Amino acid sequence: MGPPVVVEAMADEESKARTFSLLSVRQKQLEEQVLLIEKKKASLEEEVLVLAGQMDKKAREKYDERVREGEAKKEELIGEGRAGRDAVLDEGRKEGCEIGRKEGQAEGLNEIRLISSKLEEVLNSAVTERQKILEEAKGDIISLVKFITGKVIKKQVSEDEEVIVRVVSGAIAKILEEKKITVRVHPDDYNIAESRRGEFFSIVNSLDQIDFIMDKRIDRGGCIIETAFGNIDARISSQLDFIDMELRRSVKGDL
Repeated sequence: MGPPVVVEAMADEESKARTFSLLSVRQKQLEEQVLLIEKKKASLEEEVLVLAGQMDKKAREKYDERVREGEAKKEELIGEGRAGRDAVLDEGRKEGCEIGRKEGQAEGLNEIRLISSKLEEVLNSAVTERQKILEEAKGDIISLVKFITGKVIKKQVSEDEEVIVRVVSGAIAKILEEKKITVRVHPDDYNIAESRRGEFFSIVNSLDQIDFIMDKRIDRGGCIIETAFGNIDARISSQLDFIDMELRRSVKGDL
């Protein structure tokens, strides 16, 4: 009865050796799979980090949270892989590990897709905000142009007395068959306008009477002409407002 026991013992030892060999191979495969998952995840994280440089603070916080969750998931998978090493003979356990690995990969990819989607939203929002800022800047630039133009005109009016003469002449030229008009001018322009009365009569032959009135509400260099059929507004401020309106309309048409 001695030899059969030895044979059985040797067979049992060989079975254990084969089982141990299978365990070692399987363990190595599991470790290689885990390393592959880590490498792929690291590669995806590097790509996301390039885009993450353009994220706002809120998006960065969301990204960090996702990374932490991904790290926790990785540690969980590694722990499951190590635990499965001792139960590799259990086929159901092996299948569970395989399913867990695939689910882990799929979940990791889904996380990356969510982060990429968030990045796209952030970038689109940035583009929209940039366009809004540009539109607002155009309005500010037009206001600045109006302000500077007004400054330049006021300086020119203060240095050139002929400005009021040219403005009044241009406004009177728009009158048709009027016999009497009233011209409102700034007090500082009254004397020069009054002194050139004769020139204004020659512009419209039907004119019989021109009354000049000092009005502090009128800008220097401008005037308002009152007729029986309506008024002609030739104030500098009104002309600047018209230019401002036309510029804004033009810019709005380009948007």
